[in-house]
Amino acid sequence: MFAAATDAGSSTSPSTPLRQLVSEVASSPASPAEVLELLADQSPSVAKLPCNAPPPLVFPTGGPLYQEKLPGAIPVHFFGRCLEGLDGVGESQERSGEILERLEVADRIERSQLIGWLSKAARPLSLSKWGCRVVQKALEVASSADRDALVAKLDGFVEDLYDSPHGNHVLSKIVEVMPSASIGCVIAKLVGKGTTVARHRFGCRVLERLIEYCDESQIGTLIDEIVAESAALSKHAYGNFVVQHLMEHLPSRRASILEGMVQDLPTLANHRHASHVVQKVMEHCDEEGKEAIISALLHAESPNTLVEVACSRYGSFVVEQLAGMSEAGNEVKKAIVDGRDRLSDSPFGFRVLEHFDLARLGEPPTSPSGASKL
Repeated sequence: MFAAATDAGSSTSPSTPLRQLVSEVASSPASPAEVLELLADQSPSVAKLPCNAPPPLVFPTGGPLYQEKLPGAIPVHFFGRCLEGLDGVGESQERSGEILERLEVADRIERSQLIGWLSKAARPLSLSKWGCRVVQKALEVASSADRDALVAKLDGFVEDLYDSPHGNHVLSKIVEVMPSASIGCVIAKLVGKGTTVARHRFGCRVLERLIEYCDESQIGTLIDEIVAESAALSKHAYGNFVVQHLMEHLPSRRASILEGMVQDLPTLANHRHASHVVQKVMEHCDEEGKEAIISALLHAESPNTLVEVACSRYGSFVVEQLAGMSEAGNEVKKAIVDGRDRLSDSPFGFRVLEHFDLARLGEPPTSPSGASKL
């Protein structure tokens, strides 16, 4: 049997068409294993490939993605463009869109090659309008090893990233997709700058992601800095969002945040930004905390009495929220009833009266002209 296969192979030249070769081998008594061996010996395309060469890569359309001979080498062509340089990717919506699409559909080997190529310009891509989207997608789809390598390229640029309108999204994505134990380098760069980052237009977003995804044991030092300045941060256009996030996601810090705010609570309730924090505190604090808030508002002196707060644009929302709290009791309702004439003269105070359903407590409030406002 083996002799017959050998004779058939010796009579076939390398130039014999593959169809003819298959026909000749099919008529021989060789075993399947011997047939495969014979075909491999006679196939020029297979014979030329080294045993350690990576498989050829192709697009779904059948177009080839050319690569160098060494395993893991960077592709030379991609969608007809040379991948030797990354110039223009970050500023070109079309080119970045092509790479985004390819990252979605590529197999493991090609995706690893593309991410390795992108890593060469990780920083400039992350800081550019369209490149930051490519880096975010790469972080989403990368294998663990490729993701670690990509993040390592950005390790020294944490401040650059959170300071950038584009880079902050990349830094936030790192926090989201990396194991929390692996982002110590990011946290370390922010420690000592917690309140500064909280006041930053883009940095506050990064802190919010850290609060959402990290354990308190990892970011405790950073959180301590923010809690200590929670009252001041509450009045800041961006810092207030960080304090609200702490109230929502870290129950262990709620009492400390309230303690830092309670003395100034009536003033904060009138503030454009801080009023939102006061409402968040009222929503999430325990019964003891709610009683402390009610007491602070009831016993505040002018110009921040409960009625004066209720007549202000932002404070009115705080007092409205009191109407839905069982802890408010009759003392709060009595203060509203006593001040209803003043409240009825304010569009904001009038809305508070409606929330307290004052019509059930006596005559409806009237305007100075005598017309009912309810």
